[in-house]
Amino acid sequence: TIPFEAISPGEPFPDTIDPLEIIRPCQPYFENLSKLSEIPFENLIARVITIMNTLSKPEKWNKCAEKKLRRWLINADLELACVRPRPSLVMQAYSHILTELSDAQILDSDSLSPLLKELRFHDSVFSLKEPSKRPNEIIIPNARDMASHPIEEWMKINQEDFSVMVDALNDGRLILGQLNRIAKIEREKPTEYRLSTIYHPSWESPTNITDPSTFFFTKRNWYGFDYPFIDGATKLPFPILFGEPFNLELGGEEWLAINPRIPLTFGWEFDNSGLFRWVDKKGNIMIESIMWQDGPIKRSRKYDEVCSNGWMVVASPEAVKTINKIITPAIRLDAIVRNYTLPDGVNQKSNFLINRHFHSGFSSYS
Repeated sequence: TIPFEAISPGEPFPDTIDPLEIIRPCQPYFENLSKLSEIPFENLIARVITIMNTLSKPEKWNKCAEKKLRRWLINADLELACVRPRPSLVMQAYSHILTELSDAQILDSDSLSPLLKELRFHDSVFSLKEPSKRPNEIIIPNARDMASHPIEEWMKINQEDFSVMVDALNDGRLILGQLNRIAKIEREKPTEYRLSTIYHPSWESPTNITDPSTFFFTKRNWYGFDYPFIDGATKLPFPILFGEPFNLELGGEEWLAINPRIPLTFGWEFDNSGLFRWVDKKGNIMIESIMWQDGPIKRSRKYDEVCSNGWMVVASPEAVKTINKIITPAIRLDAIVRNYTLPDGVNQKSNFLINRHFHSGFSSYS
């Protein structure tokens, strides 16, 4: 009943005894469950409230509890995103309801399968993976560079700015796709994205690029633990895929990977000892992804520091030669995006520029 615009960004939701208000962020889960189980939506959320009060006392998940959690994080100098206590408990109660419906044989295994996937808050691909150091080939501006002009001047992008985007690593591996994010930690948080992918010459360039999800092809239901069997990927012509998983509390990392259609064409095998790694029959690494990080980019304190992170999809020279045998001319599509937060603290202002050129390592791509 309270419009979202009446609540300041990031402010804890007010306490309420209305079941609908309590489960509001998780409402789509219960609407879907109601359709599958043919149990009225109102009955489901009433049951949720009962289970929540059984699992934990309200003072552990109400507005006061969330404020206490935030104060603890701020005092520890960790102004990071956190899971709100109330929605977290709602999802625990939701899992209890699924168990009850399964035990009562109201839901069969086919109905439960997609619902259980929604409850998976842990991506095993990333939860134990440490990002590597920033590759030497990635040149990052320092704080003075990002503040040497008024922010309006910094937002202007020129063709000369693309000179920092390299085609290959010093060890000879070709960069098939990359996502570099650079942010200056301050109130406006000016952020620069450097994005690139292999692209077919006949395709139109993307428009209105504001972040990686508007540059790469992506679907919200692509998770790292599903790769290489991600839904519909092998039917797509796009060589580089972007995963932006949601609703994950551990290992919920965005990722960049080769479309499995390409390595499968050459009979290469998936090797889970690396990140989205493919090897030939001799065990040689042909294509893999690199996840790197240089500083905690999500922090909101320690002003005037520049932090960065990113992804690369790299191929060995042998892999490039193999791919070159069967593909047609291709281009590399580069984009630089710059944005910053407006004084209202909510909206952003963005600008981007695209560069299309023939890729230095590929003569073709189908």
